[in-house]
Amino acid sequence: MTGVLILCQSDALARRVIYCLKGAGIETHIFANIRTSLRFSRYVKKYTMVDFPDNAAASADLTNLRALINTCVAIHSIDCVMASDIDSQVLLHELTPHVIGAACFPTSSNEVLHLLHDKWQFHQLLKAHAADNIVAGQAGRLWSRHSPGADNKSYLRSLKAGTPPIN
Repeated sequence: MTGVLILCQSDALARRVIYCLKGAGIETHIFANIRTSLRFSRYVKKYTMVDFPDNAAASADLTNLRALINTCVAIHSIDCVMASDIDSQVLLHELTPHVIGAACFPTSSNEVLHLLHDKWQFHQLLKAHAADNIVAGQAGRLWSRHSPGADNKSYLRSLKAGTPPIN
């Protein structure tokens, strides 16, 4: 049977990943730094509490985690290591070159992850490439007839009927 090790720092996101993996017939092992209800889940083969380093870039902090991951990969025949949330993705990006015997789910660089995760920086990226002008133009047309103070009941009826009127 195929096995996956999930690095988890968020309960809700990991739960969705686990449901999908179980549906595909894949055994799931979790390394988490927080206590979650996932430790009682029937979809999880093994749940292990692990201390994740605060600073993923500090290689000295990653030594113990590297050893634990490589031991788990060897003992439980893990085929893939993946992350369930943004903080775990950053950590996995730093650990990928050091994982032996299993593939790591591909991640973007830490800079790209943080750029896309931070709403203000993402907005600035869109603005720099004029993408937000397109979105703002469409939103402006959509809300121009139904601004606050306009007939909101007719707007809500149009939403229920399908799409709101444009123009």
